[in-house]
This record gives sequence, C-alpha cells and structure tokens, in this order.
Amino acid sequence: MIHFFNVMQEFQKVGLALFVILGAVEIGMACDFDGSRLITCIAEKGIEYRGRDAPKNFVPESVGLPDKFFVNFKDKLIVPTIDSLVRRTTPIQQSRHIEDKLILQGTDEGVEGVEDGIGWSMAISKETGKFVISVSGTAVGYVVFGSCTCIE
Repeated sequence: MIHFFNVMQEFQKVGLALFVILGAVEIGMACDFDGSRLITCIAEKGIEYRGRDAPKNFVPESVGLPDKFFVNFKDKLIVPTIDSLVRRTTPIQQSRHIEDKLILQGTDEGVEGVEDGIGWSMAISKETGKFVISVSGTAVGYVVFGSCTCIE
C-alpha cells in the first residue's frame, strides 16, 4: 500500500530537482546588456511632448519606431524585427557605458523632403534590460519605455 507521506516526499524531491534545474537555466540565460550580444527590445509605452501642450500617449510605430527591434552592436544598427510594420534601420553612432547603463545615441534624417530629422538617445539598464529612449525633433519630443532581452 502506498502511503500519502511517501508520495509527498517523492513529489518534494522531484519539485526540488526541477527548481534547481530551472534555476540553473535561468542563470545560464542571464544577460549583461554590455554590448557584446545581440538583444531584442519591445517598445511598451510612448509619450509625446509638443511645446506647451499636455503630454499625449502614442504608439511607437506611429512615429517611425518599430515596436519590436534588434540592437545589433556588432554592426552598430537598430533593426526592426520581421513582424514589425516599420521597416527602417537606424545606425548607432555612439555607445558608452555610464554607471549601470549602456547609452546608445544617433541621428536620423527621417523621410526625404520632409523636415522631420531627429536626435535620439537610448539608455538600457545593465541589470534589468529596461530602457528609455528620448527623441528630439523640431518642437517635438518623444519618450519611449520598454525592455530588452539577450537572444544569443
């Protein structure tokens, strides 16, 4: 006859083994966000500022920022994922490690024939992968919040 306590002990052993294995997998998948690995990012929230108008929420793709993108440090590019509606690639002109952040910066001339050029900066937390992108244009500013993960 199987006793309840014996069954519970076996479940506890299996549960502990799974906990240890999953913990090891999680540690192995950790990401330093130090610029050495390809990362993928998701833009989660955008806020637009225009002069003295009240800030407005916006969808990042509505202003030309893919909602999902790769940061390719090797080639110094920000590239949209294949399922992103925005298909523009943006060069990273500068990257620096400051405190616990990786700072990326660049400029983008926008659409030819339209005065919509911008300067941008992206700060990625090396601990969490959370990011903030700030974008400056003529009489407009955007702030985008999101998170990144390593994929290599």
